[in-house]
Formats: sequence, C-alpha cells, structure tokens
Amino acid sequence: MTKYALLHFMKNMDQHDHRNALLYTGSMAAFTWMPFSALYSGTKAHTVAFGETISKLCNSTPKTKGLVDFQTLNPAGVSTNLNHNRTVGGDCVSAESCAKGSLSDLGSNTLSIFGAIPHSVMGRLIVPMIRWNPEINKKAGFKRSTDPAFIDNS
Repeated sequence: MTKYALLHFMKNMDQHDHRNALLYTGSMAAFTWMPFSALYSGTKAHTVAFGETISKLCNSTPKTKGLVDFQTLNPAGVSTNLNHNRTVGGDCVSAESCAKGSLSDLGSNTLSIFGAIPHSVMGRLIVPMIRWNPEINKKAGFKRSTDPAFIDNS
C-alpha cells in the first residue's frame, strides 16, 4: 500500500497544494513487553521500524523529499468495537481523542507519536521506566543487552 500511495502522491503533486500524510497504526506495546503477546508486540515493533525506515528513505531522495509526512501512531488503550467499547478513563481514550492527538502532531517531524495526551504522558514517562528498570525486567525474566550474561564473548 505504501508504494501505491507514494506513486499516487508523486503523480498528483502538482495538482494540489495540500500536504500528504501516511499514518501507520502501531501500539505502545511496540515499546514494552506484555505477557503472552509476543506476536502482537513484535508486529507493532515492526510497524514502527517500517514507518521510520520508509520516512528516512523518502526524505533522502530528492524526488520525494518533503512530499509526505510520515507518522506511526502508538496509543495504549483506545475505546473501540474491538475491545467492546471499553470505558474511557485512565489509560483508555476515545478514538476521536486519539485521532485528534495524531492529527495535531502531523508535520512536526515526529515519526512515532502516542496520540492523546494521556498516552503521550505514558509514552514519555512510563515506557522508558518499564524498558530500563532492572527490577521489572528481572521479574519478567528479561536481560538487558548490557548484562554480561547476555553478551556473547566467543
């Protein structure tokens, strides 16, 4: 899809004066571990990496530089039919709030965003704490790459 969207944008760039954007839907799960959801977290991490790679590729090519804003939206809980319209509050926001947060960040050169304000706070404060807290990772059985037992000295 990305290929065809970019071809469309290139073909029609002289016919309009508004900006183009490609939005990828990731998840905060891409940045943290979640029990029993390795496949989900892994696919969301791939989505983040893919969006960032395509953005860098397109912005390093003179023909496509600045043509498209790229963004990967990585929310936590969003109330949708998928989760039976979970009650909004705490880490769960409305789909409208998430979309508005995403749209307000377009054009800011921020590739990975969290959307609504509660998710931005969680993403900027809680995610690094979870990822790098040795006690949390120890309880989960994870080792950081700086752990001597994790480094291959062969």
